[in-house]
Amino acid sequence: MTLNRSLTAFLLSLSAAAHADPLLYAGAAGGEGAKVVAGVSGATFAAWPGSQLTNALEASAWRGSRFKGSGLGYQLSVRETEALWLQARLGAARTEARGAAGLGRTGLSSGLGIRVDLGEHWSFTLDYDRLKVALPGSSTVHMYTLGGRYWF
Repeated sequence: MTLNRSLTAFLLSLSAAAHADPLLYAGAAGGEGAKVVAGVSGATFAAWPGSQLTNALEASAWRGSRFKGSGLGYQLSVRETEALWLQARLGAARTEARGAAGLGRTGLSSGLGIRVDLGEHWSFTLDYDRLKVALPGSSTVHMYTLGGRYWF
């Protein structure tokens, strides 16, 4: 419980200092479990004329049928239409096989996603994540997540 309070306090203070918006995301992964993300989303900016981009720093936790893990990452989103965004993520994650104490691995995490804004604070998200894991007979998990996102 203390970690959750500390993370929340850190994200809110970072948000106030950077003029950014805290965000929460939760989703269910087909056959693999769930993903929860807390982060800070920055203001929209233009990288080239006519573009709209946002970035976010995110802390993630995954819990699957065969593994669990957490990580930190950076997300870049590009607006395609008024409500549609394409997303790319890159970060580091620590994963462990469930039921195998001490069998863990730290490595890269990456992902792609589509976000559809449903209003000022809510959006619908479809994500693909690729995680390096230490599982018997496997070193990579491909996770597809369908979920909702809320900005404060």
